[in-house]
Amino acid sequence: MANPKITFIGAGSTVFMKNIVGDVLQRDALKDARIALMDINPQRLEESAVIAGKLVSTLGTKATIETFADQRAALAGADFVVVCFQIGGYDPWTITDFEIPKKFGLYVTDQWGNVSDTLFQTIKPLFETILDKSRFQAYVLATDVGNYQNGLFNLSNLWDNNYGEFCYNTQQPILPTSAKPNIWPAWATFDMGQTAKLSRYVLWDRVGDGNIFVWNSGAPQTWVMWGRADIPQDELMPSDTALLPAVGSTTPNGWVNLGVFSAPPKPAHNPLTNDDIQTWKNGFSFDFSIDLPKVRYIRFECLQTMGGTNNYYNMNEMSVYGNPF
Repeated sequence: MANPKITFIGAGSTVFMKNIVGDVLQRDALKDARIALMDINPQRLEESAVIAGKLVSTLGTKATIETFADQRAALAGADFVVVCFQIGGYDPWTITDFEIPKKFGLYVTDQWGNVSDTLFQTIKPLFETILDKSRFQAYVLATDVGNYQNGLFNLSNLWDNNYGEFCYNTQQPILPTSAKPNIWPAWATFDMGQTAKLSRYVLWDRVGDGNIFVWNSGAPQTWVMWGRADIPQDELMPSDTALLPAVGSTTPNGWVNLGVFSAPPKPAHNPLTNDDIQTWKNGFSFDFSIDLPKVRYIRFECLQTMGGTNNYYNMNEMSVYGNPF
């Protein structure tokens, strides 16, 4: 029996079908079987076929998956039949436990083809879209760090959709001012032009000729993101992470701590590999807590740079995601 046909009647019982098929495909005599899935519910039948197909792909067998709405057609030529439908002329309790939570499901498959039980959970997805960067603009406050001296590396380069030169670079070296006698840490403020519930942001750092700036120089290593919805009030931001308000809490002048973030550490390869360089060029994504309030204004405070000089910092591009509605 080279390619036995195994028919499942009631294959919409996805978890049961998955467990049986997972076992069947790991038996030499059955690994290339014809799996016939039959159910009267087309949606659940389709979902079961997807799961069964993933099992076949993961295990690398030559098994085939067929679906049927007609029971007689599914049974024709079957060598084995598995009956797994539920009997009852009423809505079973499993609708509460299975149908509603099945909107999102997770299972784990290891390299040997073992498949875990499927965890189903009802989750309300958070809507997000990339915020319109054409509405972004600098919002300069007295304690903000200035732009690089030649006028080419301005803060507005951070949202110009240009991932090469010229990037955003602060004054270099940063000079003390009457409003901010201590040059470090340094920060800059901008207006997103819209109030939004933020979900994440992606940061691209400077590359440079010959990749000279990759995991080096003024790229931020550790930083704080601050935000607020009302008109910004200036203040000297906390310089010690131990003194920061909790995430979601505010400074005396109303800046909400959106989180302390760190860039991934530099890979151990010397020199860096092509994959390392590409990872850098792809940018790094950082998530905001879902419990944060809506904000419009952002203040980026750099606490440490990768080069360790801590007298300037630079970034290439930033995209911010969230729900502005």
